[in-house]
Amino acid sequence: MIDDSDSSADAADFRQKLDSLEAGWNNVVQSATEQRSVIDGRLALWSDYRLLLDQLRQSLDEVDQSVREHPVTQCDTDYAKQLLDLYQVGGLVRI
Repeated sequence: MIDDSDSSADAADFRQKLDSLEAGWNNVVQSATEQRSVIDGRLALWSDYRLLLDQLRQSLDEVDQSVREHPVTQCDTDYAKQLLDLYQVGGLVRI
């Protein structure tokens, strides 16, 4: 004869184990989702950093080219201020 109480207890035990596994799995999924969010945020920051770095390199290349085209010479401070003013308002113009 099969004891129904044993099968009922086995089913309850199995259900408890299944519920525990489900809760564990849900914790793993939640943790993975949170880590993905952190990684995505850091990738966005890295992308922004690379963009700014490229812009800085381009700007430095432009300044380097400008310096090569317009070599620095000795001049008085008034002339230097005048050159600076010209550069700031729209580009260096030879005087």
